[in-house]
Parts: sequence; C-alpha cells; structure tokens
Amino acid sequence: MMSKKEREVFPFHNIDKLDRYINEPARFVILTYLYKFKSAEFMELLRNSGLTQGNLSFHLKKLQDAEFIKVHKEFRNNKPLTTLSLTKNGKKSYDYYSQVVLEIIQLTQTP
Repeated sequence: MMSKKEREVFPFHNIDKLDRYINEPARFVILTYLYKFKSAEFMELLRNSGLTQGNLSFHLKKLQDAEFIKVHKEFRNNKPLTTLSLTKNGKKSYDYYSQVVLEIIQLTQTP
C-alpha cells in the first residue's frame, strides 16, 4: 500500500500527455491493429475490430486527418479495395502513447 507521502506525489501529470486521438477506444483498436500488422484492408479491419462500417469509416477519417494513417484506394477485379497503413507519424505517436501508459501502469505496481 502506498504511504500518504507517496500518494501526495503520485505523478498523474503524465495523463495529459496521452494523445486524445489515440485514447479513444475505437481509434486505439484501429491503430493497434495497424501497428501489429503494418497494413490492412478495410473489410479485414471491419471484421476484426468489432466496429460498424459507419463507425470505422468515421474513425478512419479522424486518423487520416491527424496523419496517423494512410488510405490507399484502388480497384481489384473491378471491385473497390481500400488499404490502410500506419504513417511514420502514426507509429511515433502510438509508440509515445504506449510509453506513457506503461509508465503510469508501472507506477501503480507494488515492488
């Protein structure tokens, strides 16, 4: 258990360093998937994210506007194909976000 003194200096100041674009659960899921697999087709991400098509599209647009993802559209066998990938900025932001979250978690672990 933390002492009163430890509680007084518990550093929640890192919370404000969390990127609000990533901190939203749907966007976190999308970025985590793209971080792990480097790229994904829209339908693959739709199946694996648990999001609805409209919700996924909404959050992809937000991430694209923030320059966290790149959206590539083409036709394959006369059918539209949308492929998504993480940008360098997206990877850097995700790495930083992960680091801050891990620091906060480590502060709560008892030795």
